[in-house]
Amino acid sequence: MGHAAAFILQKYTVLKTLKESALGTTELVLGRDQKVYVRKCLHNAAYPVEAVRGLKHENLSHIIHAVAAEDRAYLIEEYFEGETLEVLLQKKGCLDERSVIAIAEQVCEALLYLHQHNLVHRDVKPANILRQSNGQIRLIDLGSVRLCTAHAAGDTVALGTQGYAAPEQYGIESTDFRADVYALGVTMKELLGAGYEGRLNDVIDGCTRFMRGYRYDNIAKVKRALFFVKYYNSLRMAGLGLLVTVLSMGAYFYLRPAPERPLPVPKPVEETVPVVAPKKQEPHQPKETHQQAKAAPADKVQTEKPKPAAQPKVTPQPQAKLQLEIKAANLSFYKLPEHPSEQMLIDEAKAKRAWPITSNSSTASPNWEIITKGDLINPRFTFAFHGIAFKGRNMQYGDSISQKSWSVDNPGGWSSTVRLVEKGTVSCPRKLHLVNVHKWFWFTSAANPSVTVTVQADNAETKTKEYPITISDF
Repeated sequence: MGHAAAFILQKYTVLKTLKESALGTTELVLGRDQKVYVRKCLHNAAYPVEAVRGLKHENLSHIIHAVAAEDRAYLIEEYFEGETLEVLLQKKGCLDERSVIAIAEQVCEALLYLHQHNLVHRDVKPANILRQSNGQIRLIDLGSVRLCTAHAAGDTVALGTQGYAAPEQYGIESTDFRADVYALGVTMKELLGAGYEGRLNDVIDGCTRFMRGYRYDNIAKVKRALFFVKYYNSLRMAGLGLLVTVLSMGAYFYLRPAPERPLPVPKPVEETVPVVAPKKQEPHQPKETHQQAKAAPADKVQTEKPKPAAQPKVTPQPQAKLQLEIKAANLSFYKLPEHPSEQMLIDEAKAKRAWPITSNSSTASPNWEIITKGDLINPRFTFAFHGIAFKGRNMQYGDSISQKSWSVDNPGGWSSTVRLVEKGTVSCPRKLHLVNVHKWFWFTSAANPSVTVTVQADNAETKTKEYPITISDF
């Protein structure tokens, strides 16, 4: 054992053992300077002591000493007062959306700092997130940290907590930064509670997809998505405040009493003497002769204009309606493999004698291209699925950030039909995407599922097509 390791073991007094496991021991210790620290003894000879030594960030544990000796690694971390989110959940049950966004943004800052040093935390969860009395969030317990190396083999030891650890942490592939993305998504989901149905579900879905190729590929994208949700809520509240202000001002000006005005002073009436105008003498008109009287009708006939001939009425012909063409692309879905994080979903599917499935991408599957020779007026799109049902309040059109809502037949439960109705003129050709988002898991209950697509518009012929749907294993 080296001198540094001996110093860490001998020069600190143990106050309390916090955790013991097969991976190592965590203790609360007192140093020579009479300050309290956290000491870790890890049974991991490959622990990156050189990379973590000196890490310091306002949202992260500060590692003061990190040494390796024989088959172990020893750490001394700064101790912070506060309570973990695990304890906070036990007290409150769940947190509101605004609090979860504030916490997740600070955890993102800590993970960004780690990832910039090429380190993966691998154990993000409520028990490892500390909230101090001033609201500061710190990501603690760096005992599972690993260097992120390109093209490395799978993890030799399955670290991380079940339910929070990404699927690849169970030896499928080597872990990279997307493992922390996954764990952060599961953490946000737990903090919000089971009944949450807000816009953060889109961010959580982007973090927790089973296949890591379909997740956010870095923490910066998660941070941007969180900012969008927060900005959306702030903008909505600002718009509501502006509306209230405008209505209040309008009510004030409409209901206030009119100002009193002085009555006009009448002008004095002057007595006037009427003046009688002299009569005009009519000029002497000579009498018409007999010949002039006979010539008058002939003159009148010459001066009269001929009446125009009546024009026939023209009935406008109805404009021919546009011809539609529908072209489908990528109508494939994939069965979700069994995983602890999706157990409730899988149990619900089995109860329906079905299996949960998902699209193979977050932005473009499945999709249809609507082709016309002109623009559509008030288009209406209907997708009726056969052998597939889904659950949720709104289907989305577009991706999880820029979205429009489809209407469903049964907003409170399971449905098989979605519709999109748009007002006004819509440019064509165009593509329509049905997007899988959080809480939108599809179930297959037929051997040969299909979908019937119907497109209607005020200026187009109704077009209907049916397409088979392919369901494959991952």
